[in-house]
Formats: sequence, structure tokens, C-alpha cells
Amino acid sequence: PLAVIAALRRNIVEAWDAELFDLPFRKGRWFGQTFVNACDPAIMQAVFLDQVDRFEKSVAQQRVLRPIVGDGLLTVEGEAWRTQRRAAAPAFRHAALLRLLPVMADVAEATVARMGAGPDGEPVDVAPLMTGAAADVVMHTLLAGDESFDVAAGGAIASRYMNAMGKPDLLDL
Repeated sequence: PLAVIAALRRNIVEAWDAELFDLPFRKGRWFGQTFVNACDPAIMQAVFLDQVDRFEKSVAQQRVLRPIVGDGLLTVEGEAWRTQRRAAAPAFRHAALLRLLPVMADVAEATVARMGAGPDGEPVDVAPLMTGAAADVVMHTLLAGDESFDVAAGGAIASRYMNAMGKPDLLDL
């Protein structure tokens, strides 16, 4: 348990073992709460779409995500969730995503080039690069190149959030 706690403090992904991704789902208890990790696409579809009303968003999810997304798709439930999901659905249809692919590929290539620009063999802090890449994709896709969106300011806000609150605290979980 102490090794898991230490991993959670460093990076929550470190606490996930490889077996988790080979199973359709895994159920476990942690600090008196039951958690279920789903990796099978059919189970995910049932949880996130077909039977969404049977699965409440966890208190941990609310505590971690609400400060950055407010009452957004990842935090609301019931009719508010259905309304937001219907509004967002067209943007995630296959044809719509295919139109965004060239922009995403360009951003990915530019990000890889930035990663390789440093001295050979030196570690690269990918967090700011990924924040910048995400902001670039948002800027050139969702905001359709809206120049009023300040990419640097948005990236700085996202970085501050991730550094200060974006890592789930053990008390959140």
C-alpha cells in the first residue's frame, strides 16, 4: 500500500499495473470505497452512453475535474449531461474528426520537433509541450483559428491548474 500511495503522489498513472489493460474490467476496494476500472470498449459504451443513468460520477472525479471544467460534460449528470452530450456529439462524428486530422498531425509533428530540439540524451519535460500541443489543437480546431484566444495565457492557466490541483490528492480519492 505504501508503494501505491507513493506512486499516486508522483503520477497516478504509475499506480496502474499492466494487467489492468489486459482485463475487460477490474473491481477493487481502496480506503473503503469500491472502484471499477473498465478497459473493454463494450463496457465503456455501457457505462458512458447506453446505461449512463446507472453510473454516478464519483466524488473523486467531481473534486478533481470540477475546478477546471465546472459544470461540464465530465462532471454533470442526468438531463444536463444529455443536453451537453447531444450538443457535443456532432463534433466527434467520424467525418468531423477526419477533417481535423491534418491539423492534429501538424501539431504532433511540430511537438515532436520541439522535443528533439534539446541536447541529445537530456531529459525532456513533456508537460509544457503537451499543454502547448493541446492548446494548439483547440485553437486551430474548436476555435477555428480565433485569434482572440490567447494560447499562451490558456496554456499558463492549464499548467497552473495541473501543477496545483490537477494531480489528485489522496484525500480526493
